[in-house]
Amino acid sequence: MSDERIVIVDDEPEENALIYSKVLQQAGYENIEFVESVDLLIHLLNEAVAQSSDIDLILMDVLMPGKDGIEGIYQVKQYELFNDIPIVMLSASDDKQLLKKAFEAGALDYITKPVDAIELQARVGAALRLNAELKQRKRWEKELLEMTRTLMDNNAKLEQASFLDPVTGLLNRKAFDKRLKEDWIHAYVQKSDISLILVQVNDFQRFNEQKGAVQGDACLVRVSDALQPFVKERGLLARFGGTLFALLYPSYSEAEIRPLVNAIPRAIAELGIDFDEDESGHVSVSVGFASVDPAVTPGPITLLQSADLDLATERLDEALDAEIHARVEN
Repeated sequence: MSDERIVIVDDEPEENALIYSKVLQQAGYENIEFVESVDLLIHLLNEAVAQSSDIDLILMDVLMPGKDGIEGIYQVKQYELFNDIPIVMLSASDDKQLLKKAFEAGALDYITKPVDAIELQARVGAALRLNAELKQRKRWEKELLEMTRTLMDNNAKLEQASFLDPVTGLLNRKAFDKRLKEDWIHAYVQKSDISLILVQVNDFQRFNEQKGAVQGDACLVRVSDALQPFVKERGLLARFGGTLFALLYPSYSEAEIRPLVNAIPRAIAELGIDFDEDESGHVSVSVGFASVDPAVTPGPITLLQSADLDLATERLDEALDAEIHARVEN
């Protein structure tokens, strides 16, 4: 037995219902309903949608009072939800023009009356098989679309993860390099400066040897959190690599960013992260700074090199000050 739902639209069901039902039931189709007009068909289709129930095939008489079968096809096909339901026309007329109109309106097939039992069973079977194949294809397309969306979501997450530092949760060097290129072009077009601060945690290897890797990671997280307030609008904070952090300021001049160079070491010192081997007894940082005009600078690498050189100079000065201080004390 087949559970496909077949709706027959005929304005004289008392004459044809028994014939159609008997022929279709002989072929194994039990779920057969009759309606007497196009309006009742539309009502039934809406009810089916509300009940999440499918209608698999419509057999519709062409010549009916009021709205005829051709108009009925147009009414069904104007609803996207019903557009794929196959419609087979039934008519006592073999008028070729009527046949042409039916197919132009969207009919799948056309059966002349009086209906031949074998022909009706064959054409209904073909229409239902086509409908089943269409439904299966739609299920596959939906599954493929869902798989594609899942794959795209996963790829996006992987891409996003590839730009993040797993310890601090900040953007990493890869993300920084990408953003620097974009901001460099933007600053060039806007004829504005671009500034960079590099922040290096001092003697971090010895800190790790003293405290262990877990405390080392915790230290980096606290430093990264302390640097967050120094990020300006359109700016960027990234873990550049190892114990080096980068603060990028597109469209900010030296005068706007220079004050932060002295404020950052104070902010890190205020964290009070114990480190006996540092002169202050706490974790400290060195800061390098550079600000350039992209219009007169060879490229982004120049900004990095300038900030790195300033950082190296700062660290050398700090080392010399520490050595002089030690000699004075001795």
